This record gives sequence, structure tokens and C-alpha cells, in this order.
Amino acid sequence: MFNFFGKYTEEDILTKFVNTTHSVLVVGPFGGYGSQEFEKSDEYGGFGNDPIIPLLIRKIKNNNLTVIDIKGGVHTPSNIFAPFEGDLYRTKETIDKLFNHSTIKYVITDALDSSFKGETFDIIIDRITHEFICLVGYKLRFRENNLDRLVYEYNRILKKGGKIIFFSRRWFMHRRVYKKLKMWDYKLIKGSMKKAKKYTIDKTMNKPFYKSRFYIVAFKV
Repeated sequence: MFNFFGKYTEEDILTKFVNTTHSVLVVGPFGGYGSQEFEKSDEYGGFGNDPIIPLLIRKIKNNNLTVIDIKGGVHTPSNIFAPFEGDLYRTKETIDKLFNHSTIKYVITDALDSSFKGETFDIIIDRITHEFICLVGYKLRFRENNLDRLVYEYNRILKKGGKIIFFSRRWFMHRRVYKKLKMWDYKLIKGSMKKAKKYTIDKTMNKPFYKSRFYIVAFKV
């Protein structure tokens, strides 16, 4: 049983709340900006910059995964913020290097206005992607409207009894997401992540390129 303010790893949370039968939506890139770090295996391990998909496939053995992003082709950054934009091609390229028999479905769509029918997924996993969607500019100005649209869309495509799992880097984003979900009457578990942010798969120690610091598990009732 999770304590309300307990500290856990991403692996702890995923293995607790996701099982092999769930239909899972993973929002945002596994490759993308950090994909060049995938090649730095000595520093980042063999699984790139995001632990979510390897953990789901190798440890939880869930093969019912859909990954979405807003773009599908390699792009050249035009400004300092462009590298943070999603790219589904790079995500697939990275995943294909890791798994020979992946059944992942890749869909180019906007998380704020997706192409999925209502009540499609049992689990939605958003690892830091919501921060890129809701923050803009050097001073990280917050877009309240984007968070409204994001939570609305997640709620629309999530099945009744399903769960949204948020992993955040910034406290103020963690707090805003929590308050927004309370307005939608979600049952919530939240807390800080454990300090140790490495995970082991196939006896290889891996370190995510982006480190999450807070989590929220939201239950749709």
C-alpha cells in the first residue's frame, strides 16, 4: 500500500499501478532531444534517456503500448527551444535499437487534441511532457489554458476506473497539475521521488537524461 506522501522510484510506481493487460498511452518522446545521449551507453546505460517504455516492456511485460508525439520526421532545430519539441520518428528509431519484437503502436497526434475515441486507455503516462506543453520562453511562462486542455483531453480518452500517471521535474508544475486534477474530482496519490534515479534492466544500470522529482497517480472514478 502506498503512503500518501511516500517516496518511490518510477519503477516502483509503474510496477504497482500498471499490469500486463492494461492498454497504456505513453505521451511524448523516448528519443527526441535526448536521443543523441542514447549513444553514450557508458553514462546513460543501454536504454536511452527515458525509463518508461523499457520498464513497461521488460519488467512489466506489457505489450499493449501506444506512443504519441506531435511530429513524425527528423527536424533541424531553428532556435534554443526547438530541440525540446517531440519527434515520433526519433522515438521509434531509439526503441527499434533496443527491442527486436516490439508491438508498440506509434501515432502522430497532439496531446491537447488527440485523434483517439473517448475512453480508449486504461493508463496514461506523462513523464515531464506536460511541462514542455505548459511552459514557454526563457522565463518559463505558464500556459494555464494548455493545462486545462491537456487534463480535459486525458480525461476524455481515459476509461472509467483508469489512471493518469504524471512524473514532473518542477515543484510548481507538480502543484498546478495536482490542483487541476482535484477540480476534476480525481482520487489522487502524490509525493516526491526517491533520490536514487537509476534503474536496472538486463543487469545494466541506466540513468535517465531528464530526472523526475515528483509523481501524481490520478484515479478516474
